[in-house]
Amino acid sequence: SIAKSRREKTYTLYSNENKYVGNKLLEGQKKSVLDTNSFADTKTTCITRSMKRLLDVAEESPPKRLAKSSPAS
Repeated sequence: SIAKSRREKTYTLYSNENKYVGNKLLEGQKKSVLDTNSFADTKTTCITRSMKRLLDVAEESPPKRLAKSSPAS
């Protein structure tokens, strides 16, 4: 019947549109996850570099023990 074929066309149209929108949403989510991950990696890298620098400096110059200053009296 005509009504049935119209319903099927409408259903197909909407389901295709939903797939398209769904795929766009997934792409957006993947992209935002990638952006977040790269930001987190960058942050970790910066922290790691800073820590390495601190450790390198600490190894180069061993801590000098501060001589207890005698009271000036």
